[in-house]
Amino acid sequence: MLRRWRVFCLVCGLWITACLVAASEDRMLEDLEEPVDVLGTRDLLFNPERRINIFERQTLPLHITVLLQGTSDNGTSGVVVKVSAADTSVATVSDSQEGVVVQNGTAYNVSIEGVFLGYTHLKFELCSPDDIGGANCTRLRYVVAVLRDPSLLQRIFPYLIGFMVSVNYINMGCQIDLMVVLEVLKKPIPPILGIACQFIFMPLVSYGIGLLLLPNALMRFGIFMLGCSPGGNSSNLWTLMFDGDVTLSITMTFISTIASVGMMPLWIFLLGRHMSPETGSLQIPFANIVASLVGLVVPLAIGMLIWRFKPKWAQKAQKCIKPLTLVVLIVILVLSVTVNQYIFLLMTWKSFLCGALISWSAYAFGAFAAFLGRLNRAQIIAVSIEIAFQNSGIAVVVLFTSLHQPDADLVIVPVVCQAILQGIPLYLLYIVLRLRKCVLNRMHPDKKVEPVPVCEAELGEMCKVPANGRPNENLETNGVLVEDYKSKL
Repeated sequence: MLRRWRVFCLVCGLWITACLVAASEDRMLEDLEEPVDVLGTRDLLFNPERRINIFERQTLPLHITVLLQGTSDNGTSGVVVKVSAADTSVATVSDSQEGVVVQNGTAYNVSIEGVFLGYTHLKFELCSPDDIGGANCTRLRYVVAVLRDPSLLQRIFPYLIGFMVSVNYINMGCQIDLMVVLEVLKKPIPPILGIACQFIFMPLVSYGIGLLLLPNALMRFGIFMLGCSPGGNSSNLWTLMFDGDVTLSITMTFISTIASVGMMPLWIFLLGRHMSPETGSLQIPFANIVASLVGLVVPLAIGMLIWRFKPKWAQKAQKCIKPLTLVVLIVILVLSVTVNQYIFLLMTWKSFLCGALISWSAYAFGAFAAFLGRLNRAQIIAVSIEIAFQNSGIAVVVLFTSLHQPDADLVIVPVVCQAILQGIPLYLLYIVLRLRKCVLNRMHPDKKVEPVPVCEAELGEMCKVPANGRPNENLETNGVLVEDYKSKL
């Protein structure tokens, strides 16, 4: 056992060293391809001067003044100006701008229409009327940034998900005994192991895989910030669905959220500030971290109060906790895909592979680390799922408050990829397990497991059951069993 832990620590140490060396070499590729505006000899004056920001499906005029330098014709000679968009999938110009004859010293407008989120540039070609397309023409570029205009659903999405998760947390709180939470803290090896994996493995693997696969420094920083984030709320829901240790999962989520106040700035200092000049002075959203804590603790506290003072309600809530949790998880997946449709148009195989490798490797690493720590099956499930799920909301807030648009919308592409992909294996596994159970029940109807009857307690008497609603004689369950449940039946 000691030998396995030595090998484990050696591998982690080598990975940390490799990441720090890579960061010190400042190994960056190209930044987001915001085209450089080449104004040449200032034959054109633009308003706005350096770039124009435009929303999708919006049309704006670009004011241009022709000032040919070195001419002595006092404005009597005209110049043919050709305008075209480098990437028409991002922005277009009106067809009427092809080959416009403009007098020197006069101004005219170019109509630009935003098509899709991203950067492009307008290509200007200034030629004399008798030398159109010749070698003596002046060619200039001007930056166009197309921004995304959030829809109503995109604006209310965080609040809608927060409300649904909070309602489900109240239900989960009805199944949790505070004494069991205290027992978990008295034996801190499982939560310490989970938190260590959360803030050592995830930041390093996010940094390493991003460095290998993502060609853009800011995108690598986005996926790295997600790896530095604390555990997400969905981990608790999935732990419940797979009969894991719900109390341990919630405890790890709570502790990791508190620890992120110090761990996120630490990782930004160690690795994040080396990724791009724009990442050296980032602000950690402490208010959002506190809000995440409140959103976790308050609903659970309400549920635990119901468990304490209204045991009959808690018993009824136990019957619907898994179906309700499954509905919440499906709604989260559907809404996430609907709200982030534009991500799929920007997604590349590298960003897809990056998100899949980081999140899916976390399952294996978490289970392996928990196995080395000799945790039981329910705890292994909880640790494995907890490590794989990050609080993507905190990472997104860091990026949106630190970067300009449309940079922020572009760099979260791998972040959203990982946030969506991290739950896909669990959806598939749950479907397979349910189908397997149905097949076995049909093949062996005589061995069909009957549902466990709900404990009937007298008014004012607390009926104590595990969080998965099943009796367990060894009292080492994934929930709140503190006395023999079968004696109550």
